[in-house]
Amino acid sequence: MLTKSITPADQRKSVRHPLIYYLNTFDFNTRQLIGHLIDISIKGAMLSSISPVPCGGKIKLHIELPAGFPGGNCLDVEAESVRNIRDINPDYHNIGLRFINIDSKNKAMIESLIDYYAF
Repeated sequence: MLTKSITPADQRKSVRHPLIYYLNTFDFNTRQLIGHLIDISIKGAMLSSISPVPCGGKIKLHIELPAGFPGGNCLDVEAESVRNIRDINPDYHNIGLRFINIDSKNKAMIESLIDYYAF
């Protein structure tokens, strides 16, 4: 009898939306570029980065939004790394992030980002 293995995507509680722009994402405290946001949901995101973020590690992100984005030019959120795997390009890591304590303003910005820039 065949059994289906559960993948991280199966465990996700909300659908992630790929973005038409890879958004520059910085460490909030140091303002160093840590990677590019490649998809997003209200609950989390996927970050492509040269450096891994260990699972369980928490980081505050400063995400640059596209020029002219309604509501502001950046999104500052705290996130926890829940997944870290090598990309098909071995120079990069795909880091699954779970947002922590999203307030109503950031939730509205994420919803607008999905409406305007997701496919």
